[in-house]
Amino acid sequence: MARSYDSATVDHAATPPAITAQEREALNALLRGQGDRAAGSIQTRMALAAADGTADERLAASLGVHRMTVLLWRGRFERERPAGLADAPRPGREPVYDRAARDRVAAATPEPPPVGTTH
Repeated sequence: MARSYDSATVDHAATPPAITAQEREALNALLRGQGDRAAGSIQTRMALAAADGTADERLAASLGVHRMTVLLWRGRFERERPAGLADAPRPGREPVYDRAARDRVAAATPEPPPVGTTH
């Protein structure tokens, strides 16, 4: 659980990462849902706020995350730029079905079964 922000606490912002106009536009497009990731991801919000000079503690409190989470994503953004904001691949078994197969099943689910068959 994130700590509440106390305005009396001194929290100096780290040096904001330099961000180009193209990077800012790409991040804003992600926030508007114009990309391959979920709109308004916390990582994108963190990168933009950090570039605007928001202190880590204040940013963590406003997003409801721990300060170390902000530091993690800030570091990844500084090293890898917008590409670093995507989640890394997770360990585990590869998916059995591809996206097209899952979409076909999802599209057929609301329809009743053909006559003479069961679900």
